[in-house]
Amino acid sequence: MAAWPTYARLEAAITETRESALLREAVESGPPKQRRTKSRVMVTLAGTVLFRTAADYAAFITWFATTIKHGQDWFDFVHPRTGAIVQARFVGGSELGAGEYLRSRGSLIRQPVTLEYWSA
Repeated sequence: MAAWPTYARLEAAITETRESALLREAVESGPPKQRRTKSRVMVTLAGTVLFRTAADYAAFITWFATTIKHGQDWFDFVHPRTGAIVQARFVGGSELGAGEYLRSRGSLIRQPVTLEYWSA
């Protein structure tokens, strides 16, 4: 399985959203009933990747396009909060978003990304 490139660093501001594993149903009287319907849930991890050089950014775009087929394939990723290796993929495949050049000649580039993975 492919692995997240070591030169692609996630910045500190990351959001993590878990889908619900419960089904909630209203009842005639009293509080709504809840029951678990899923043994695991999809978690969405949104953040920004920082590239120090234009060459690193170009290598990332090549990895994205060829190694994981424009975001279609899963890859090993070190979770920034837990440090555990999870299998992740890009949400929506090729929807990377716009890379932002922070300095002239591409010496610092930010790329927004949204990943998803299964969690218990």
